[in-house]
Amino acid sequence: MLSDLRIKKLDKKAQVGGVTSMIIAIVVGAVLFMVGRYINSKVSSSINTNDFSTTENTTFANVKSNVLTGFDLGTIVFIVLAASVIIGVVIGMTR
Repeated sequence: MLSDLRIKKLDKKAQVGGVTSMIIAIVVGAVLFMVGRYINSKVSSSINTNDFSTTENTTFANVKSNVLTGFDLGTIVFIVLAASVIIGVVIGMTR
């Protein structure tokens, strides 16, 4: 009986640690995501495209849109992390 209580107490500590680490990961990832978007916009706006040929302009537009699409897909990671935290809390509450 006493060993069961100790195991449950350890499980709760592990759950709190897991939720805390996931929240920290979400916050750090969100900050890095915003910094990456800011740097990308500053770099792409500082490139002078006046002297580019048509092919270079097309290539530059493709690269720029692909990078921005990659950043947009990066937001899915944070949605999945937040969902996993919520699922972990719900499962932990039902134990």
